[in-house]
Amino acid sequence: PQKPSVRGVILFLCCADDDELRDLHYSLRRLHTFFTSRFRYPVIILHDRLEFSQQNSLQASFQPSSLSFLKIKWDMPEEMSPHDRAAVPPKLLLAGHSWSIGYRHMSRFFCKGLFELPEIVDHYDYYWRLDADSFLLTPIEKD
Repeated sequence: PQKPSVRGVILFLCCADDDELRDLHYSLRRLHTFFTSRFRYPVIILHDRLEFSQQNSLQASFQPSSLSFLKIKWDMPEEMSPHDRAAVPPKLLLAGHSWSIGYRHMSRFFCKGLFELPEIVDHYDYYWRLDADSFLLTPIEKD
């Protein structure tokens, strides 16, 4: 295995439901088989509610590659007034789609919140964001 020449990390955000958790298990196995078994980047699972037993199960899916967990908290922006917070609809209809508050939290997090986490910005220069349903299909030969 090759040690990466850059300070990079692979990030997942999980888990909204049991289906997403199942997908993440499969995605981690594929990632190890086709990439991290060769290129030893750390992988961090960002989550808001994974139980310890679920973390252990994910860890077992990814052996022997390095996997860690970072709990994050979904919040409305601090600068929002209580009145504005109360006015945020649980679902937002836009461009023919209904966007849940969870999806909007995730979008905001990857545009802003991620870059405020010292656990990420103080240790890594690059990140590769994968979704729980990102499945590598063939080996990645070059880093």
